[in-house]
Amino acid sequence: MINDTIEPIAKFGDITVGRLNSQYRYSSELLINSSLNPGDNGWGLTNESKGFQVSVTEPLTQAIHVEEGLKYRASITSKCSKAMTKGRVQINWMDKNGKFLDTSIMIYDCSAQYSEFEMEALPPKNATTAVFYLNSHTPIPVQISKASLKAIYF
Repeated sequence: MINDTIEPIAKFGDITVGRLNSQYRYSSELLINSSLNPGDNGWGLTNESKGFQVSVTEPLTQAIHVEEGLKYRASITSKCSKAMTKGRVQINWMDKNGKFLDTSIMIYDCSAQYSEFEMEALPPKNATTAVFYLNSHTPIPVQISKASLKAIYF
């Protein structure tokens, strides 16, 4: 049982250093409709929308309440939809009045196959809202099949 919960990160002779496996480190899903089903609430998708294809000029966003002092794990599963391009995982941090405080961003190279990209981010002081973006880093669109935002407890 303990071997399933610990992820080894280093070994020194008979001593193994590990951390709690990621499936036990995160809260439940914070996003509404993380599987991006058209017509569900959360992203404003409708059956008439472009589906899961997004770009820097046509993103989808969702605002989520966050707690100061917690770290967050943001991830997306995406692929290039028309041509090779760069995608990004992005969170804009806002205060209780909706004022922009900072952004956390990770740029990645997408490929023809779906791949998962993730980043960990710490909200700045006074942040109460995370605006999670589904978008590419260029006008060339990417296809998104899944998105996730979870608080890290350990």
